[in-house]
Amino acid sequence: MSNKLIDGVIAGTTDFSTTLVLRKTADSQGMTGVAHGSVTLTTWRQGGLVSVAVTMSALTNLDDAHADGGWKEVDATNRPGEYRLDLPDAMFAAGADWVEIAVKVSGAFVFFERFAIVPKPAARVLDAVRTDHDTAGTFGEAISDIVQREKGRVTFNVQTQIMTIYETDNVTPRFQLKVQQNPSMGDEQEVLPV
Repeated sequence: MSNKLIDGVIAGTTDFSTTLVLRKTADSQGMTGVAHGSVTLTTWRQGGLVSVAVTMSALTNLDDAHADGGWKEVDATNRPGEYRLDLPDAMFAAGADWVEIAVKVSGAFVFFERFAIVPKPAARVLDAVRTDHDTAGTFGEAISDIVQREKGRVTFNVQTQIMTIYETDNVTPRFQLKVQQNPSMGDEQEVLPV
């Protein structure tokens, strides 16, 4: 799940798992022993006219591979009421600012959560350029096409991570961008003029 959250879930994210806590309506204590067949999960995306039901399935272990609608109790003794939930990939498709889930179980409060859907940051777009520059249909291929079409006016150096746009003489740099680490942003990168 690394690099899928930046103030929300990045649009296009796949295999996203989360945890939630179910509390009993009788005493607000964690509800343990809830099997996948007892769970009703619905999603609602911004702009949607109705919520969409998700088919639930049992996960065998907490470290199982992601399965849309996957459900597994975390630890009934030490973490009562906590469950792993694998959310459907379609929830995080681009085109909406948010998506909500509702988890219903008889005898428990309904669990609601809203996830912001955020665009891919510029640094990740340039990561795609560096890794996908030869892959058909990618942003990287588009940059490669621009570099080839401009015949030397635009270059992208994969090793230095610098894109240069030249004046019409094809010699004098007009503008450069570099992807670099910013300690104040943790593991994130930023795009800066050179």
